[in-house]
Amino acid sequence: MLQVVDPPPDLGVDVEAGIVVQRPAGESRCPAMRRAMLTLPLDAAFAGCWWSDIPLARLPGWVDTLHSHLQRGARVMVLDNGSVYEVLKNFPPADELRARTAGRASSFEWTAWNHCWAASWTVVA
Repeated sequence: MLQVVDPPPDLGVDVEAGIVVQRPAGESRCPAMRRAMLTLPLDAAFAGCWWSDIPLARLPGWVDTLHSHLQRGARVMVLDNGSVYEVLKNFPPADELRARTAGRASSFEWTAWNHCWAASWTVVA
């Protein structure tokens, strides 16, 4: 059960949908996002249209921070699109994303469609 309080500043929760995502510190939040205190560690995480907004140099720290909120064996699902923008976006190939989660993830899965992709993995540490 989610209780709306004052959580860690980098953890956002869509209370209505029950979805947990992490946002880069200092970044603005979607109005639908609510701060919530959760029972940590969590057993799963989902980040939709998030990965491409994180600067490449910050991705390892983002993965580490996300994993720090998850229990060993938790499943992570990341979904993003591959559209072209005039601002910085990261649209990694499967091998790059697999490499960025190496040592921290197992059971890596990748699915690509015409205009978006999804990756999931299991947290190992």
